[in-house]
Amino acid sequence: MGCAGLGCPINQQDLVGTLMTFSVVILDTFAAVGIELTVKEQEAFLHLWKVAGFFLGVDVALLPRDLADGRALMDAIRADQWQASVQGAQLAEALTRSMNDYLPGDLLQNLPSSLVRRIAGDRCADLLGLHQTDWTGELLQGAAGIERFLRPFTARDGRGEKLMRYLATSMMETLINAQREGKQSGFRIPLQLIRGWSLSD
Repeated sequence: MGCAGLGCPINQQDLVGTLMTFSVVILDTFAAVGIELTVKEQEAFLHLWKVAGFFLGVDVALLPRDLADGRALMDAIRADQWQASVQGAQLAEALTRSMNDYLPGDLLQNLPSSLVRRIAGDRCADLLGLHQTDWTGELLQGAAGIERFLRPFTARDGRGEKLMRYLATSMMETLINAQREGKQSGFRIPLQLIRGWSLSD
């Protein structure tokens, strides 16, 4: 039926680029913030997204063989598509400004830009027109180092993992409550899922 009946087909490069963003880029982000995964765990994570990509219509020939292939593919897409734009700079400025709204005072105002530079790299941050890293970049580096140092001690009895989960959950709840200005939002689970998951009505 073509574009008239089903809509124009999605660009395969954009599809696989999005797939790599949810797979190898996420794994690289984990590494950037000090979260260590084994090669087996990383390959399993990539395989999960390759299966998702297959069902989403990504051409099988474009799906990477392994992590190295996936990273090479993402690098090729970046080289082909990444460039500075007014729209990109405006979106980045709006995003970092929104993140700054949750930070106390003006002392940490460059933290969002430093975080983008740490996770996405200087080239990405420069294309987006973000501030250069200041002392907040060293703060992120130091936090990752402290976490790595403490990990063997906190992992022995599981209390460290429980503490990190509690802190992460509390932080997310605080951010969400601040964004909603304290207002509660309704959440409804369909009856079919309630029964399928054996939840209480």
